[in-house]
Amino acid sequence: MRLTLCVLIYGVSILAASCQQVGSEGLSVGGSCSNDFDCNYKCVRGEDYPGGMCTLDCTSPNDCPSKTTCVDDEGGICAVECESDGDCEDHGSEWGCVAIDQLGRSGSARVCRRHVEQNEGGSGGDAGS
Repeated sequence: MRLTLCVLIYGVSILAASCQQVGSEGLSVGGSCSNDFDCNYKCVRGEDYPGGMCTLDCTSPNDCPSKTTCVDDEGGICAVECESDGDCEDHGSEWGCVAIDQLGRSGSARVCRRHVEQNEGGSGGDAGS
């Protein structure tokens, strides 16, 4: 009986780990959302995450699923890692690969979030000279 229970618990934990979805469709980290009910954990919204992004709280990269890292944003959240803007294009046209400070590790990491143009100011946005 105990062996069956242990095998069952182990199987459920493996299944739960395999269901951690990451990326532009991920319900754990990276998927678009309107509210927390759209995600496995929580939804962050605001100008840095246009359309919202599913995520989870963290204090170090060890708290985050594979291919994500813990960034110093919103009090510490997991965000999808990237190497170039092309890695973030599935999130939407406003998204890009941006360097941001990590939590629990020194230095910055490149993650998908709102891409800020260098010419962008407080008002006018696309106006440039």
